[in-house]
Amino acid sequence: MMRKKDGLSQPKRIAVQRASLIRNRLILERLGCIDEAGMIKLRKGNAPTIAKGPYAGEIVTGDHIIPRSVCPELDNALYNLEMMPLTLNQRKSAKIGQRQIDLAKRWNADGLLSDAGFKAAFGAEGGVTEKLRKGPWFTYQKA
Repeated sequence: MMRKKDGLSQPKRIAVQRASLIRNRLILERLGCIDEAGMIKLRKGNAPTIAKGPYAGEIVTGDHIIPRSVCPELDNALYNLEMMPLTLNQRKSAKIGQRQIDLAKRWNADGLLSDAGFKAAFGAEGGVTEKLRKGPWFTYQKA
């Protein structure tokens, strides 16, 4: 567990995990997985089947937002997991995009991602580190 000297990482972790659980519940609702059959599967630890939308009939999987191959320390972090259809998860693979970079920056600032994990996320997109450091929004400075 990452801890900041000011002791703020535990309340931050709780807030980020709560937001993640709410987001995943909304995803499951929108995919039509929060019905009786879906809840039975979820309670048994199984993946529910999507009932609504273009992915109907597929199973839902838990995806690592920042891939575990990039940041192994986030492998079991609830806030790094997001429900999505199996085909989307397979298509995403271990890609890093702007969303993952933004989350890595926020989680690092909140003490939820180490400096090494932060740097790994920035370097995973292939040359993104230097490009982003030149941008006006990049404010990462370690004291």
